[in-house]
Amino acid sequence: MKKNLLLIFLISLFNFAFSQNTNTQLVRGKILDKDTKTPLIGVSVIIVNSNPLISAASDIDGNFRLEKVPVGRQNIKFSYLGYEDFILPEVFINSAKELVLTIDLVQAVVQKDEVVIVAKRAKDKPLNEMSTVSARTFNVEETQRYASSVNDVGRMAAGFAGVAPAKDNNNDIVVRGNSPVGVLWRLEGIDIPNPNHFARRGSTGGGISIINASLLDNSDFSTGAFAAEYGNALSAVFDLKFRKGNNEKKEFTAKAGMLGLEFATEGPFSNKKNSSYLFNYRYSTLGILNKMGVYLVGKNVSNTYQDINFNFSIPTAKAGIFTVFGLVGISKEERVIEKDTSLWKFRNDFLHYRFNTHMGATGVTWLYTLGPKTYIKSIAMAGASQVEYNEDTAQTNLQESVYSREKYLSGRYTLHTYINHKFNAKNTLKTGVLVSNLFYNMKLNLFNRTTRIVEPRINGKGSTNLIQPYAQLKTRIGSSLTANIGLHAMYLTLNNTYSVEPRAGLKWDFWDNQSISFAYGLHSQVQPLGNYFTEITQSNGSVYYPNKNLDLTKAHHYILSYDLRLTDNFRIKVEPYYQQLFNLPIGYDKNSTYMLLNERDGFARDTLVSEGKGTNKGIDLTVEKFFSKGVFFLLSCSWFDSKYQTHTAATYNTKFNMKQTYSLLVGKEFELKKGILELGSRLVYMGGYWFSPIDANKSAEMGETIYLQTNPYSLQMPDYWRADLRIAYKINRNKFASILALDVQNVTAHKNVWKQDYDFDKQQITYVYQSSIVPVISYRIDF
Repeated sequence: MKKNLLLIFLISLFNFAFSQNTNTQLVRGKILDKDTKTPLIGVSVIIVNSNPLISAASDIDGNFRLEKVPVGRQNIKFSYLGYEDFILPEVFINSAKELVLTIDLVQAVVQKDEVVIVAKRAKDKPLNEMSTVSARTFNVEETQRYASSVNDVGRMAAGFAGVAPAKDNNNDIVVRGNSPVGVLWRLEGIDIPNPNHFARRGSTGGGISIINASLLDNSDFSTGAFAAEYGNALSAVFDLKFRKGNNEKKEFTAKAGMLGLEFATEGPFSNKKNSSYLFNYRYSTLGILNKMGVYLVGKNVSNTYQDINFNFSIPTAKAGIFTVFGLVGISKEERVIEKDTSLWKFRNDFLHYRFNTHMGATGVTWLYTLGPKTYIKSIAMAGASQVEYNEDTAQTNLQESVYSREKYLSGRYTLHTYINHKFNAKNTLKTGVLVSNLFYNMKLNLFNRTTRIVEPRINGKGSTNLIQPYAQLKTRIGSSLTANIGLHAMYLTLNNTYSVEPRAGLKWDFWDNQSISFAYGLHSQVQPLGNYFTEITQSNGSVYYPNKNLDLTKAHHYILSYDLRLTDNFRIKVEPYYQQLFNLPIGYDKNSTYMLLNERDGFARDTLVSEGKGTNKGIDLTVEKFFSKGVFFLLSCSWFDSKYQTHTAATYNTKFNMKQTYSLLVGKEFELKKGILELGSRLVYMGGYWFSPIDANKSAEMGETIYLQTNPYSLQMPDYWRADLRIAYKINRNKFASILALDVQNVTAHKNVWKQDYDFDKQQITYVYQSSIVPVISYRIDF
């Protein structure tokens, strides 16, 4: 009955929105100098090809308003004397939500009293202009438009060159052969804990993103040779920003679908001029169904999660602009024992498993203008994540015995302060420091099948500090040459390890539609903290922590980039790259071939030393038509080789050496009489992961899968391929807008191999397969 009422409610909302008449919408916002954050007065703003012309000019505070803009796709152009033109292409005007923009314009270079005309900014150009190569901006629409992304920036990024999905039912990503552990998440200019539900220990991904993409502003994604302000990352950086809520009008969004029921609201604070709030809450549909006795994940398995995202903007007249932001996520999964012992066939039947994750982060930002050419910004954040695993096994009398107890708490208090100074149109300097107090409480107690007792394996509690100063200079040499030079440093007080990291990039626009770039950077990363607290008990009973003095893992990045823009909406980019990794954590024993970065998550249980080496070399190709005239496509191809060495000169494949990855994203919009129909697809093909042979006899004896280390990662899984489909229907009506969408992941139901494992129930080596077809339906209404 409850399910029928929910269905009737959704159909009623859709029909009501569909019955309204189309309308126009208000487009407004603020225009700033990109480098100084000062308002620009008199900027011309027009709706391209509007008839009659819809235009406006920014006022003394940089604000502009465009009245009665027709809903649907529009191009908005911003022009200002002495600044580069900027076009916001194919932006979707929603009848239920005002479009509120913050536009940063770049000052043009002046030579000999003459303004040099510069090519229009590329649509994928990163917001952070200190990022020379391997970086691009993305917007909310892309996370919604790309098939299989389902509003998840991690899944969206898997469509970019050099990036591959790590597993079907998770949003971990493999970047240029690197472990997913090398990814850094940053929100509002500050590093945050892993922002994903069902995040595993020591991981950077999870099952579902806690960050709601509909709250994001334009953001950056980088895959190598990072700008100097980014540290503690080896493979990729998500630099995310929340948008500000509407500061003049209250607006609401409701959404229902397979991923959850959610409600969002935004609007002005009644007693604060120009201030605004933005808030979103989501509760999992699976959790609701579980309470109704329906279990979609599997028999005896319950699964639930909920999350909150918020962003409050509070500008002041004299003290600067303040924002308060945050996100909270709670997820729980439990598998209970099958009480009918006559049905016991496999280990899962008599296994009681609990997997709980909690994540939260909240921060305050302060932006203050020190003068016409300088501003200071500070971000303070407190955040933590906790991952808990508990496993018990039962006897036929249903009495449970402990198999494992794991609880990993890691968090941080961080302050990031920087000053940005614009000397002139050619030169801008940004310098700052991140200071983090990292606190942790990590325990792993595991049943030893030999001694038949539960023993401690990881044990650490306390705090340490991570200090990261940096400086970076952007200099424009004429109209065609741009150089970015920087220095980043990192110091970990836990074991007094440090790194001084030069960064440099050079871009040459040698033709109106062509450019070539080169960048170099030394990068380092602290391993997930649980790796430093492996506990070893010696024969005399004393305990020590052999991994506490692990060095920072480091890599030299060298990247060359060629960019050809055939038209404003079509480009080809080629990027050859070489990464030289060193200080890799490997097994202590001279005969060991273990290397920690072959894992996508988890903590080491054995002694490690920072003596490994590795290389990632390859070439990425991007052929892209940006969304225009209702069509887009993105073809991403990567060919690469990823290897590592331990104590000898022998070279081995890394687990993630897939050799090749191909991704094709396509989409088409059809304007119908009463709405817009979206069709999209994604095709993925890539080489399989590598794995080590399994020692079946030893596995049967030890009760866990044991891999032969004499010839590691010498076997490759079958090639991986998958097809996804997206169908959506949008309607714009007076004061209401809605979208009904169906994303079908793995539409052909092809099951890719995930790994080989030893099956103790069947007493043989078997394949473990990934997900089959997964339909995700959703309905959203804005009002």
